[in-house]
Amino acid sequence: MNLVRFIDSNVIDLISSIRHPFLDAFFFFFTYFGEWWVVLSILLIASLSFSIKGKVRYILALWPALLGAGASSFLLKFLTQRSRPVSMIVQESSSSFPSAHAAIAIAFYGLILYLVWKNIKKKSMLPVLIFGDLFIILIGFSRLYLGAHYLSDVIAGYLLGAFWMYLPIYLYSKIK
Repeated sequence: MNLVRFIDSNVIDLISSIRHPFLDAFFFFFTYFGEWWVVLSILLIASLSFSIKGKVRYILALWPALLGAGASSFLLKFLTQRSRPVSMIVQESSSSFPSAHAAIAIAFYGLILYLVWKNIKKKSMLPVLIFGDLFIILIGFSRLYLGAHYLSDVIAGYLLGAFWMYLPIYLYSKIK
């Protein structure tokens, strides 16, 4: 555990040393994509779109993945009560561990990326995958840059989100 704290502390110190107003604005932009009101808005638009296209199964995958990632993140925050880094430049009131933004980035945006992959010509997929993966990484990194989380919080959030992303994929593969 001391190694994790040592790494967390050094990563926060390193990131704090490179802060710049341009980077602040850049990472504030990406962190908004993990805010509940942005995610809920995108979920409603995606649900409407999938409903119009007759892809109700996609809706039934997205909602539990997002709700599961969000609920389990906040349960773990409640149970761990880990303090946030002192170098925060964003206001947060909940505990630090795990990063709900990172969990939601993987569970929600990762699942949307998977659903797009299932419905797009494979030749067109490489740019979509690169953009989607970079988007998810930037949401998690924004939490580090803004000082809202330690590296271990973001990694734990990504792992938690991966579980909630893969669960509906696995379940639907068994139902087919």
